[in-house]
Amino acid sequence: MEIVVRDRGDVIGAMNSLHSPKSGCVVCHLDPGAPSLARDILRAIGKRSDCPGWPRFEKEAWISLKPWLNARSVEDIFLFPSEAITEAEQNQLHSLTGIKRIWRISRSDCSSACSTPAEFLQQVRERRTTNCLSRGNLARGITSVEFPWPRHLGLARYEALVAMSSEGFSAFDRLWSFVRRSAQVFTRIGGTEQISRSISIAVSDSGGSVCPAALAGAWAALIIEGCALPPTLSGEVTFTKTELPDIQASASLAVTAAAALSSLGLSRVEIRSLWLGQFSIRDDTITFLGWELPAEVSEAIHPQLICRQIADADHVDPLFPLDKRGDNRDILAGCEWKESWLVPGEFGNEVLVTLAGVPDHWEQIMDPSVSYVIQSLLRESPHRRGLRIDELLLPHADVDRLVGAGYVYRMGDFVRMTEEQMFSLDQETAYHLNLRARRTRNTRFATKDVYLNDRLAHLSEVRTPLSSNS
Repeated sequence: MEIVVRDRGDVIGAMNSLHSPKSGCVVCHLDPGAPSLARDILRAIGKRSDCPGWPRFEKEAWISLKPWLNARSVEDIFLFPSEAITEAEQNQLHSLTGIKRIWRISRSDCSSACSTPAEFLQQVRERRTTNCLSRGNLARGITSVEFPWPRHLGLARYEALVAMSSEGFSAFDRLWSFVRRSAQVFTRIGGTEQISRSISIAVSDSGGSVCPAALAGAWAALIIEGCALPPTLSGEVTFTKTELPDIQASASLAVTAAAALSSLGLSRVEIRSLWLGQFSIRDDTITFLGWELPAEVSEAIHPQLICRQIADADHVDPLFPLDKRGDNRDILAGCEWKESWLVPGEFGNEVLVTLAGVPDHWEQIMDPSVSYVIQSLLRESPHRRGLRIDELLLPHADVDRLVGAGYVYRMGDFVRMTEEQMFSLDQETAYHLNLRARRTRNTRFATKDVYLNDRLAHLSEVRTPLSSNS
């Protein structure tokens, strides 16, 4: 809608008095020297071009703008002076979800122009009640799906393939793969205590409970990296609450969210390992791992969550999309930006967050015999003949148990890793059956039945426990 005003300071002042982004109203003064409507609106809501993450291109600015406005539930945007707004910019404005009224304020000395502040505000009040674009808001919750607990953690990926639908397995596998890659990074740069803390964070959902897909992925990472499995994982994680003086100054959704998470004491690799199912949104409050985040942190993270929702990301997808190298430059920029705020030696208040059931679940399913045998076979390479049974430093009864569970099978005097186990570590050989399994999990058109039918044919030979042949 359009309102014409006379070029008087008191009328413009009346318009400026309506500016309150937190109350859903934004007044934007357009820069005639460097026309960029999206950047001008970003400046109007407090974003600064001298902070990291300022958009270089107009398209980037529009992508950033939509979640920022949506997170603040902005309904009214006043644009002044509006004469230079192009048709393309007008179309972009109308695509902003959640905006109910777009006010184009132009200058003129015509007879219909508002000549006093009271007249201008009266026109705004009248048109607010009769004009509305009636578009919804994107600030919805994040829906989570519970995965069933596997009988054997080391075979969880194969068990999910057998028991779940194609859609369910796809979600399980995406989270399993993401956490496995993240946990591999943990093992390469952290000590034992740091690994335990980081894995505890990575495997917990929005309520602080353990997610089986995430835990199985972390277990696989420790096995593949040849790490000694910790006897238990940390059930308590300490976060910090520090001041965030400039947190809303960056136009980048990811930089702002990463800086806010870094202010809680999360390391860069821990931030990179976060997934959407670890957050829940209720009203304006965000819960992370069962802990209600401070208001300023919630406000900083909310736009990034909305951005991922706009991109149709699921609860198993990462909070920050990663590039081919498994990294995100905005995370580093946010962490470095946060460090520039802190006074040396100044620390925030510590908050202890309890993660429900992490130590118990780990102790119940962690089997040292499994990790010892599988890691020994990985060192020998699963493509070779395997390991002699008498070379394993295990009683025959333990070997029988692993054979019965499906981790390994006998081949004469040797034991080898089953393909179920290799599939559950993503260490398959290039057999036709493995190629079909890979196609099954990476496409929507194949089903798990292709893999299972081949497995039945391949496993037609009966594998007997070791004790029966002793």
